[in-house]
Amino acid sequence: LVSPMLAPLWQSTPVMQKLGWIKQRTEFIDRVVKQFLSETESERQVLLVGAGYDTRALRFRSLRGLSFFEVDLPEVIKAKTTMRTRFLEEQGCFAPAPTLTLPANLNAKAGRVIEGLMPLGFRRDVPTLIVVEAVLFYLSPPAKAKLLREMALFLAEQRREWPQARLVLTDNLAPFLRSPARSDAAAYFNELSMDLVEHSSLWGGAIQFAHVQGRDQRTPGGSSRHEGRVGSSGVSG
Repeated sequence: LVSPMLAPLWQSTPVMQKLGWIKQRTEFIDRVVKQFLSETESERQVLLVGAGYDTRALRFRSLRGLSFFEVDLPEVIKAKTTMRTRFLEEQGCFAPAPTLTLPANLNAKAGRVIEGLMPLGFRRDVPTLIVVEAVLFYLSPPAKAKLLREMALFLAEQRREWPQARLVLTDNLAPFLRSPARSDAAAYFNELSMDLVEHSSLWGGAIQFAHVQGRDQRTPGGSSRHEGRVGSSGVSG
């Protein structure tokens, strides 16, 4: 795109830094999604909170027993539905599975997202992966706290039967967490009754990359009859 002489200058621009962050978060989330899919069988679901123009529902649409639920602003949902329909038609898929979407302003809906998803077929009795990608920037601190608490409570409930249930987050957690240190991130998620599996950060803690699981508060270890299905995960950062 640019001459070799200008390439070093281009690499240091804010545009390239942003593209780099998009690439990093996509790779981090995709790896967790693939791990979740490899550890689960039959029916499972992925919840994309602040889905934006995320294409994972399209990329993984051929897998049986997998449902995607997306939450975002009404205007984003409308535009994305149009784009999705056009794409599938161009691919020769004229009867695609319905998109399970919840049009909502998360500043108002935080704390009641799961409740709003239930009429769409969202379930409490199948393993769930929750994806929070670059959406918390747009939420007020109270809404951000309500949303994360809601997800933590849902994952605690899931943990009782499905240790594969996880949350993967690539987002800003200020004012609650600004540090790049893994120990500080672990302490923050511990306050939410979630256990940190993986962590790294960007820009001195401005962006947190976190892979966490809920904690079954009924028993100290949160043990489950499905515990043996969980694979190991590496830790970065």
